[in-house]
Order: sequence, then structure tokens, then C-alpha cells
Amino acid sequence: MRPVPDIDPCEVIIDTAKYLPSMSEIPEEFRSEDKWLCAQSDLCKGHLTPKEGVNADQAFRVISAIQSSFDPTYRHKRAGVAFLLSEWFEDYRDDTRLPDLE
Repeated sequence: MRPVPDIDPCEVIIDTAKYLPSMSEIPEEFRSEDKWLCAQSDLCKGHLTPKEGVNADQAFRVISAIQSSFDPTYRHKRAGVAFLLSEWFEDYRDDTRLPDLE
């Protein structure tokens, strides 16, 4: 597990791309649709359970900083945030989506 950087709340708007893993560090599965990409796009709707030892507020500060940065491409930010969410949180559950009906 990657450690969660401790960033100052004011730093959230300055040089935030440095917290984003490079594309070569992000496993391929985080570049296509999966639950972590859903978590990335629905952070306020779902439920994330932090892994043991992870400060959720600190992790969300880093995630927010990355998502608000202008430097990286949208695809890079999206994959990086999905990857970091999987590193710092046990699972993601979206209570707003309807179950699949068969």
C-alpha cells in the first residue's frame, strides 16, 4: 500500500500533480471501467471504507487535490485516482445504482 501523503489544505490548489502516480505505475485495470473508476466519479454518492491505518480525511484531501489539478490529462487523473482509492480504501459501494435485474 502506498502511504497517504500529508498535504496542507492550502496546498490542494498548488502543484498537485506531484501526488499522481505516473501512468506506468498505474495497473492497466484502473484505466478501464471498474468499481474504482465508478468510485472516482461518484465520490460523494458511494461509501468508501478506509484501510487500516489510513486517515480518510487526509486521503480525500490528496484525491481532491489531484482531481482539481490542471496539468495531467483527464484520463491520467481518472486512472490515478481510481488506483489510489483502491490503495487506501477497502471497498466501494454505490447505493445510488439499481441492482442488475435478470
